[in-house]
Amino acid sequence: MKGVNKNIETYLDNHAGGIIANLGNKFDSHDFILKLLQDMFGVQSDSDAIIQAVDSQIGRYLSEKQEDLKIKDTERRVPTPNIKGTISNNEVWEKTSKN
Repeated sequence: MKGVNKNIETYLDNHAGGIIANLGNKFDSHDFILKLLQDMFGVQSDSDAIIQAVDSQIGRYLSEKQEDLKIKDTERRVPTPNIKGTISNNEVWEKTSKN
């Protein structure tokens, strides 16, 4: 497939059939994406709950991998919009060396 990120393509090659099997006979790409994210993050709810789950898991990952990623938690939070535009307070991270 030209133009599709190789990691996404590999993941979808392995999981798209199962996702489609769990959708109705007619669905749009947003239905597919929502089901994909529900399956990936174990959240059987709406897109806001999935965004919160993804946000939480990424935050946990950054926190647990600070040393490996050469970042540190500044222990400061700032209000920023998520991908849907909802404002929430988020950790500020700082690079500890040039990555």
